[in-house]
Amino acid sequence: MKFKFYENCWHNIKFSDLDTDLNLFKMPNKNFYNELYKKFFIKYKSFKELNKKYLRAKESTAIKISKLIGRNFTCLSIGCGIGIVENVLSKKTSNKIHAIDFANSYKFIRNNKRIKILKNLKNKKKYDLIYVCQLLYSLDDNQIYNLSNSIKKKLKKNGIFLTIDTSIENIYKNYNQSSFFKNFNLKFKQIISPYYLSLFKKNIFQLYGYQRTNDEIIKIFGKNGFKISSLSTNDNQTYLLFKLNN
Repeated sequence: MKFKFYENCWHNIKFSDLDTDLNLFKMPNKNFYNELYKKFFIKYKSFKELNKKYLRAKESTAIKISKLIGRNFTCLSIGCGIGIVENVLSKKTSNKIHAIDFANSYKFIRNNKRIKILKNLKNKKKYDLIYVCQLLYSLDDNQIYNLSNSIKKKLKKNGIFLTIDTSIENIYKNYNQSSFFKNFNLKFKQIISPYYLSLFKKNIFQLYGYQRTNDEIIKIFGKNGFKISSLSTNDNQTYLLFKLNN
């Protein structure tokens, strides 16, 4: 089961102020994110200006990732966004971090010599650690499966792959996948939400992503030969560590 969710702002930037059409039935496109980052970099001049709680959470994520990085590990971040985790990680480890995002989001990390920004993943380099942080919510199931293909090609034989995301279990503490009655209210809200928003909040909200259970993520990657190695939670996020079935 996965739930759609809707947002109207990000870092106090209203989506209604972006020079792009909002959509309650389709996911944001590249133009949406480029416009969002354009506004973001006008509003903020450095990481230090961002919400302190947000910064602490990202630092905590980077510290947790750093504990997985061995000596001489090659590391790749896919969907790095503004690069705050990578920026912190570059200070916590001696390893150079490779990073890529599909939108123009690199301004704050472009001059960080410890971070190499990639234009694409077409090179032959393989990595000991690949991670995606708060990316999977923005992809549908087919896109995640296609992503797993790319990761599989870029991961070394004994490499590890980490996802950091917010699962349904993190959000709805009383969620019970096997209970129809407990989940009925959530399912009902899913059906009516886009129609309610289109009537009363038109051009304010955007379909922003999918909330999934941990089992759904594990299942999608499992189809492409990934096996779950460990599952842990921290700061209301789930960390799923995968290895390839060799």
